[in-house]
This record gives sequence, C-alpha cells and structure tokens, in this order.
Amino acid sequence: MIPKEDKEFFWDYYDIYSQIDSDFGGGSPFYKTFLMAYLIKYQDMKTFVEIGVYKGKCLLPLSYIIKQNEGVAIGIDPYSNMCAREYDVEEEKRVAINEFIDKLNFNMIYKDVLEKKEAMGLSSNCEIINKTSESAWDYLMSKRTVINMLHIDGNHDTKYVVMDAEKYIPMVSDFGVIVFDVINWDSVNVVYQKYKAELIPIFECDSFAILLKAERTQTNLDKARAMGKKISYLYKKLLYMNKEIDEGIIDTKIPTVAIGILAYNHEKYIEECLDGVFFQKGEFNKNVFIVDDCSTDSTFEKICHYLKQYENKLKDFNIKIVRNDINKGVVKTFQSLVHMTKGFDYVSYCEGDDYWINPNRVKSHIGFLKNNPECCMSFNQAYVLWQNTGVFEESVIHCALNKRVHNIDDAIKVNIVGNQSCAFYDGRIIDLIPDSLFEVFIGDWMFNTFCATFGDIGYISDVMSVYRKHSGGIWASLSDMQQMKDIIKNIDEYNSYMEFIYDKEYTKQRNNCIVENNGNFSENLDLVIIDDIFPCDMSGFRYQEFTSYLEEIENTKIMCTGETIEQFVHLNADEVIIQYKRNFPRFSGKVCRYDCWRQIGCKLMYFVFPTNAYNSLPIMEKYHIPFIFTLYPGGGFALNNSESDTRLKRLMKSPYFEKVIVTQQVTYDYLINNKFCSLEKIEFIFGGVMPLMEYNKAKSYNKVRYGFQKENFDVCFVAQKYTKKGEDKGYDVFIDIAKVLCGMYANIHFHVVGRFDENDIDISNIKNHITFYGTLNIDNFDSFFTDKDIIISPNIDGKISHGNFDGFPTGSCVEAGLRKTAIFCTDPLNLNGDRIVNSKEIVIIPHDAKKASEIIEYYYKNPQLIKDIGDNCQEKLLYLFSYEYQIAPRIKILKDEIKKPFLPF
Repeated sequence: MIPKEDKEFFWDYYDIYSQIDSDFGGGSPFYKTFLMAYLIKYQDMKTFVEIGVYKGKCLLPLSYIIKQNEGVAIGIDPYSNMCAREYDVEEEKRVAINEFIDKLNFNMIYKDVLEKKEAMGLSSNCEIINKTSESAWDYLMSKRTVINMLHIDGNHDTKYVVMDAEKYIPMVSDFGVIVFDVINWDSVNVVYQKYKAELIPIFECDSFAILLKAERTQTNLDKARAMGKKISYLYKKLLYMNKEIDEGIIDTKIPTVAIGILAYNHEKYIEECLDGVFFQKGEFNKNVFIVDDCSTDSTFEKICHYLKQYENKLKDFNIKIVRNDINKGVVKTFQSLVHMTKGFDYVSYCEGDDYWINPNRVKSHIGFLKNNPECCMSFNQAYVLWQNTGVFEESVIHCALNKRVHNIDDAIKVNIVGNQSCAFYDGRIIDLIPDSLFEVFIGDWMFNTFCATFGDIGYISDVMSVYRKHSGGIWASLSDMQQMKDIIKNIDEYNSYMEFIYDKEYTKQRNNCIVENNGNFSENLDLVIIDDIFPCDMSGFRYQEFTSYLEEIENTKIMCTGETIEQFVHLNADEVIIQYKRNFPRFSGKVCRYDCWRQIGCKLMYFVFPTNAYNSLPIMEKYHIPFIFTLYPGGGFALNNSESDTRLKRLMKSPYFEKVIVTQQVTYDYLINNKFCSLEKIEFIFGGVMPLMEYNKAKSYNKVRYGFQKENFDVCFVAQKYTKKGEDKGYDVFIDIAKVLCGMYANIHFHVVGRFDENDIDISNIKNHITFYGTLNIDNFDSFFTDKDIIISPNIDGKISHGNFDGFPTGSCVEAGLRKTAIFCTDPLNLNGDRIVNSKEIVIIPHDAKKASEIIEYYYKNPQLIKDIGDNCQEKLLYLFSYEYQIAPRIKILKDEIKKPFLPF
C-alpha cells in the first residue's frame, strides 16, 4: 500500500504554504521552502530549527512535513521591533527596512502565527520560542537538542549572523544541513563564506544556500555533489512551476509530448506496438518518432502500411519515421532517437516488440510528474509476456516495490524500471542527456540510473504496458552465464562513467553476478592479488608493482582487505579504492574491496609478504589455485624466528606453492641453507620495486646543494614509525647525531618525515635546528628532497621482533637517492654486497652516533664529495630500480606461471 502523503506531497504542501501571507518584512519563496521540505521528507529529518519566524511562511509548512516524520519544528523569534531592526545594509535599504519594521505590531503577528499553528493541527509538532536566538540557545542546550536542519534567517546584521552560526551550527547533527538566507547581503555573505569553506556546499543561488555538516572526506564530498545535482534540478523545475502557478496556467497549459519507437526485425509485433502508442488519449501535443534500424524483415514496410492505413485517425499526431541506411545497433539508434525527442515537455519510449495497454498511460504519467516535481521520471507496472507460451505474468520486480518514490540507490540495487517501455521522462532530463553516455553500452538500466542522478523516480502501480520476452530478443537469447558476464562488463563501464560516486553500490551488484556453474565462471582471471594496503600510495612499491601488473597482465584483479590502510592515511579502504579508480578508470572492475572469496576462475594468485599469502592459503588449497609470493623483509618474515619459520614451511609445503621471489642475499641464503624449498622455486631480484622515475626527468632534477646554492647543511630522516622511539629505524641514533653536530655547527638543520614528534625523544637543546613534517606521500617527495643534502638511515635489525630486518637500501633511501640526496645508511647484515659502491655512490655508516657523526662531519667539510655521491647514487639507483631490472622480470615470472597447465595433487 502506497502512503497517501506520498501521493499528495507537493500540492498538500502548497496548500499549507498558500494559507500564509508574506510582505516586505519577509516570507521565504515557495521554491526555497519546498527544497527544504524535500530534504526533510526524504532524509527523514526529525528536528528543524528556524531562527527568524516572522509570519511563519517557512516554519508552518515545514512543520507539516516534519510531522509526517514524527519530528518537531522549532521556531525562534523575539517578535520585537527593536530586535528586528537592521543596520548592516546600505543607507537607502536600511531606512526602508526600519521604517517598515517600526510600523509592525509584532504582538499581533505572533498571535496570528500561534492561531495558524493550532488551526493547521501542528500544536504537537511545532514549537515557537518567543525569545532572542541567544536566550533560546540556553533553553535548547538544556534539552540537549540535536538539529537535523538549521535555517539561519534572523536579524541579518553580521554580529547576529555570527552569533547564530557559532551557537547553533555545533548543535547540528552529522550529515545535517544548514540553510543560510539572503547570502546576497554582504552582512550575511561574510559569515556564509566562512562556513562554506569549513562545511560542504550542497546548493547555492543568489538568495540562499544549503551546506552539509560533515567531514570533508571524498565520500562526503561525493555525497554532497550528488545531492546538489538533484537540488539544482528541482530548483529550476520549481522556478518554472512557480511561474506557471503565478500566471494561472499550470492546469490549462497543453504540454508537448514526444514518443519514440525503436524498431528492428519486429515484423510480428510492431503493429501491436503502434496501436498502444496511437490510442493514447489526453490533452497534450502528440509527437511520435519512429526509427527502424535497417530491419532485414518487413518491419519498416509494416510501419509504413500502418501509417497509411490509419492516416485519418492519426491526424492529431505529428509523426516522423526514419530508416537507418545501415544497421547501427541498439545504442546508436537509441542515441538518434533521444536527439529527436529533445525539446519537449515529456518524453516516453517504446521498443518495437513491447506495447502499451492503457489509453491513459501518457496522461497518468504527466499528472504524476506534475504532482511530484522531485521526480525527474516515472514508470508504471508492467506485464511480462512470455511469447513462446503466451503466458502473461506481473513483473516480479514491480510487485516487490512498496513505495511510490525511489532514488538512485534503489535504481542501482535493482533495475526497478525493468524495461524502457515502462518509463516516462520529464523532458528537461532528456535535454541534459550527453552524447558521451552512448559511448558505453546504454541499456535501460544505465539510462534510467543516469537520469536518477538529477531527480527521484516515481512509480505508478497500475499495469499499463507489456514487456515481451521472446527468442528473437537479443538479451533473452543469451545463456544465464553470458548474461552475468555481460552485466559485469556493463557495470564496470557504468561505474567508471559515473565517476565511481556509486562505487560501493555498483560493486555490490557486480559481486552478485560472480557465479560458477559446472566449472564455468562468470569472471575468469589470470591473476588475483589480495593485499592489506593497496591501492594506498603510501606503500609506493606496491602501488607501482601492482599497477604495472594491471597494465601488463590483462585479466588481473586486486582485492584490498584494508587492514592497515588507516595506519598510514586518514582515509578508509573504500575511499582509497575510489581515489585509485579515478586515477585509473580503465581498471574499474579490477580493483575492489575484499570481504570474502567468490567463485571466480583464477589461474594464479600473488602476494607480497608471507602474512598475506598465509592468510589466503585456505582459499588456494580449497579451490586448487597455484600461488607465488615475494619474500620482502618484514611482513611476517624474520630470520631464525620460529613463528616466521613455521609460516614459511607451511606455505612452501603447499602443493599449490609455485615460486618465491626474494630481494636480499641474506633471504636467498636463509631459504637454501634451511632447505625451505628447492633452488628452482626461488627467484632472486635484488632491491625491490620502487615508484618509477623517468630517466631524463630524474637527471634534470633541480637540486639546491650545500656549498653551492645554499649555506645551510640539511640532513633528513624519513621512515615509518613502528616502535615507540623508532629504534628499528635508528631514530634514536639520528637524534644523537643531530645533538652532536648541532653542538659543533650552527648551519646544520635536521628534518624528520614520519609519525615522529618532539615528544618521542627529548630534543629541547636542538629544537631550533629540527623540523617535523609528519607523514608525506610520494607526490611531496620532489619538493621535500630539493634542498636536502643527505638522508641518514641508521636502521638496525631485531628491534621489532627477533630476526626482523630492513631491506637494503630502504624505500625512503631510494626515494631520496633518486632525487640526488646522498645516502648515509647502516648495513648491519652486509646486504649491499658492493652493488652500490661505498664512498662513491653511497656512504655506509655504523649504528653509532659518535662514529657516524665523525663520518658526516668529514663530508660536511667537503661539499663536492656530497654532490658527487648524490649524482653517482642516482645513476646507480636508476639502473637498479628501473622497469627493466625490477618489474619486467616479475611480469615474466608471473606470465610464465599463468601459461602453465596446473595439475593439482
């Protein structure tokens, strides 16, 4: 049962609004208050607070709406001539306003508002506080009032607007809205601009604005953008309707309607389709556009014969028929039909094998959209006709609907419209359809979902059309598995086209289509990666490595558990994924959140770090999926550690273990000496993947050097913080070095990147020589390292847990070295093996502050040596961390394994 208030929302609201007069002293325009009513109704708001009631032109109608939500509206107004006077306006306006105010009898106005409130049955849902907003604030705070919508429309002098905003905006709930009135007044605009920068703008016009109170995350910005798009559409529609109401023509104006028919090889059905269109009744200007997509049967001839046969009966219709010279396909043909139907008040389409069965269908939809301006389109219930059996049945999707107005979230969850021949559109929406929409496979689901970005979708529960299913239909002729594959492909395109604003909703529907049947899969992949942090770019090596796989191995999918993302960035996994997809829209369906394993056809799985591989081992063994992993230092791997050894042995004894990639000599030796696996299963690639730098760009990097372009000697420390004082990274040694050198030279400055601050270790005696930057991402490194002369990395093994160690060189050192910053680092396990030449391309220092300081002092006195080491190191690193040295061999390893036929034990 559809609630009565849904049917009469707009005109019921207008009736209430019309009972309240307005004058020079105030009275919100209808279009503004209805926008507020729309938000209250469909966001299910419970508490509305308005500062500045006057005659109740806004408060009382909104009280009527919030009553339906079982909420309360609170109006605040002192009803005082003195309080109402305005001063922060230009002289002429100020005099006119205050002369008007001085003549008002506020006691009578207040009494009249109270009487109207009672007469409208709003006594229990509307409270008017006859006090200043400052006094009312104390009262509301004592009641712990939480506001869902705040309307700041009191005295417009800046000091009062500031006070109202400062006191009442903190009372607004998360995702509540604030409406600023008369933002075109300078006295209000100065306050509005402040909060516009702090909160999230939803909508703004010349006279008022709506803000969303929410943290400025990408998800919330997207939500506000989507909401603002709908509000803008509704605002323009209301302005037009308001004009028609004022002119008294809203009920007498004859609307123009365009009906589009798309036909292809419908010779058996086209006459029934034409009957349904041409027997439509009602007072509207009738225009019919028929496009035949070069049918190979007699469809076009039957259309022409029909129009000729009933020529006299069709005099009220303006008819245009087009036959494509070549078959353009359904998408391009529908695009041309959309172009033909632009510029009309209302539009509807009917496919040539469907038909309408109610002569008042168009009339009913026109009435619905006029009565529900928040809806940009509507659809009716339909019968499904199974042509092969002649059986009619009600649409299962339509029968399950229990409300009259739906939004875009509903449309993405289920194709609620179900069939294009059920749909009916406000012509303004068709005018806004861009040609780019037809660059994707534009089925009715996507077309209607896109329309729903502008407004809501109305549902008429009367059966008024028939959707014919027959073997000649393109969709019906596909197998269930092929339908799932096509839907997955389409969802990826739709998600990308919609800029991933609805990524979570689309991904859920995509996941529902991942199925298996007798060894056939709707999604077949060559490579699957499950990772805890990708696509967060704070893990630069994974960002580069996995992106390369997505680019080079076509059927690759990466799933993110998100377990460690929030340790690195102030974003959740969903936001990081959306951010990545916007950077790489071509990977729309290839990167997603991991919640559980779904039945996909998978040839190979890959992981960095044994922990990630170990967590997925039950999946690989249950579904017989071979796997490879990279054994970087860390990530659950440590030397001579029983827990790490147990995990490694379990992984390498699995019948599905294929290869392990190692990056350090000590790791290679450890696996061989302890007989974890056979030699042919180990691939050694020294160093590890790093974000790639273009060679020429790196060589021309603009370095500002000590002893050449500047007098200060700048020393940096860059690392993630894993222990209390960063002992594993040698942060304690770095600070001791800083204390030694600062005591000797006044022009040495120290710079710390990472989650370190002055509270970790006492730096009181060098605080004027040290700067903390917090966490930086890759995009900040070019500017950060510009003037840094050396990076110190005195890391030591075994500090986080027994046997743990860092790779050589660390990722932070590589980032610095690629930018010509001289690397001064420890190598306690002799991982370098002279690959990077000491004292020429790098400087190896001891894990000892005093001895390290002596080495650094020597180079401090020889700036040319620092420059040479920086230049030489960059040259070596550009080779060691090039695509050819690091990524290409990994891709070859993975591709070779993917090609192998896998025979499970």
